[in-house]
Amino acid sequence: MEKVKTLDDQVKSKISEVSSIAEYLWNREWAERNAGNISVDLSEFFQNSAIPQNSLFVPCPLPQNASNLTLFITGTGCYLRTLIKNPEQAACIMRINAEASGYHITWGGESPGF
Repeated sequence: MEKVKTLDDQVKSKISEVSSIAEYLWNREWAERNAGNISVDLSEFFQNSAIPQNSLFVPCPLPQNASNLTLFITGTGCYLRTLIKNPEQAACIMRINAEASGYHITWGGESPGF
């Protein structure tokens, strides 16, 4: 399965912001594993990017207005504390296809069973 190897500095900055918020929530014991998911729309940074060939495609019917979105999203059951230092394990970047019939995981999602 092929994924993006390096991320644009602007994308890294957005992921760092999310990680900082996760750290803030975790340090105050306001949220952890069952707190829900975090997602950020990164579409503006991937408008001209091709989906890596052989990336994992996950069939999943989605609302049509989600087509072509690129999202940074935490995984179900992942810990916020993992997001702080290892975002590639607790989250992924996913690109929803044009038909909104599924998505490609293009970065991250490296935890077992993600």
